[in-house]
Amino acid sequence: TDAQVLTRTKGAGTYVAPPKYQSTLVEIRSIAEEIRARGHQHSAEVLTLESIKATATLAHEMQLPVDSTVFHSCLLHHENDQPVQYEERWVNPALAPDYLEQDFTQVTPNEYLVRVAPLQRVEYRIEATLPNAAICQDLAMARGEPALLLHRRTWSLGTIAAVANLWHPGNRYQFTGHF
Repeated sequence: TDAQVLTRTKGAGTYVAPPKYQSTLVEIRSIAEEIRARGHQHSAEVLTLESIKATATLAHEMQLPVDSTVFHSCLLHHENDQPVQYEERWVNPALAPDYLEQDFTQVTPNEYLVRVAPLQRVEYRIEATLPNAAICQDLAMARGEPALLLHRRTWSLGTIAAVANLWHPGNRYQFTGHF
């Protein structure tokens, strides 16, 4: 139980714990690359891919004028057919003008953005939080179950290229790193 191999439920018994997939924070890697490195199969479902006007909050975060056009995408990433990440991303069209034309079932947004807008700087925070009902459903989580939220801003050529919220089921995922 201490090693998180078993889970114990009072009155119900002891069971093998579901695996907690790991992700490193030392480098920015594609979720597909991480999954393949574990010898597993990645698949992605595109839920949203659109052009929107930036709200005041989003414009401030992306350092753009209010009502600027930004690209918005939502994807659900699976590891061996189990949902492991809900990705919501806002992209600066000046740095990735062909973003909406990509097939994100074949290449992840991260892989595409690293290719067209080379990474210069990254800012992130991680928090345990409760996702909304739709994200819970997409990630096959019980209502009230905590998730790990990685909020990340990336820069390229001195400009914010993208802002992303990456949701992971707290009982099936952990972030690790070493120097």
